[in-house]
Amino acid sequence: MKSEKRCTLDKFKNLISTNRVVLFLKGKVSFPMCGLSGNVCSMLRKNGVDFIEINILEDPELYLLLKEECVSATAPYLFVEGKFIGGYDEIKLLFETEKLVGAVR
Repeated sequence: MKSEKRCTLDKFKNLISTNRVVLFLKGKVSFPMCGLSGNVCSMLRKNGVDFIEINILEDPELYLLLKEECVSATAPYLFVEGKFIGGYDEIKLLFETEKLVGAVR
């Protein structure tokens, strides 16, 4: 039987390998639970980026795994084609320098 951590890792790998753009955030796009998550959702939408949303508040094990895997203490976490693009600061910089669309296309 798989451990809970192994199941969470498998779930995470499946999400980022089967979806081109994945945003792990606190809350939902329609109702973000933190300002950083809300701002990233707005940046992605303003650039016409299609993405799936994963509410990490509903899965504490996944949130802990993301903190470890991404070496970032806080959400949001953006993955494109299985690669970690960054958290809020990195996404904001890409947005401000008009490089966000290039990073996710």
